[in-house]
Amino acid sequence: MSSVPEINEAAPADYSVLKQLGFSRLSIAIYESLFRSDGVRSKELAARLGCSQGLYRNLKDLEITGFVTSTKKLTGPTYFFAVPLERALTNYRLYLRRVLHPLVEAQFKQLTERRSIKPF
Repeated sequence: MSSVPEINEAAPADYSVLKQLGFSRLSIAIYESLFRSDGVRSKELAARLGCSQGLYRNLKDLEITGFVTSTKKLTGPTYFFAVPLERALTNYRLYLRRVLHPLVEAQFKQLTERRSIKPF
């Protein structure tokens, strides 16, 4: 059974932002490891972190939220790369906006339908 890798406490303070955003220790370790390299296959990353359980799911979640990007050649393996934190945070904000937009619209509609409460 594999364990979740520890976050490198000597890492730049920027990585604490990921913890504050609710990212798991594994996601933070993945991001940190990818940032220190120039493209890594998931198999290499699993060996480096000593953890394979949940690795691919976390990689995909990081990719969906804009912290990781990947590239795959037609017949070769997929390589994963960390997106620089400033850009990743912008991507994450846009991701949250896309995901939350339907809820925001629904709440706005409900508020405007109430006569006693006016939206901001």
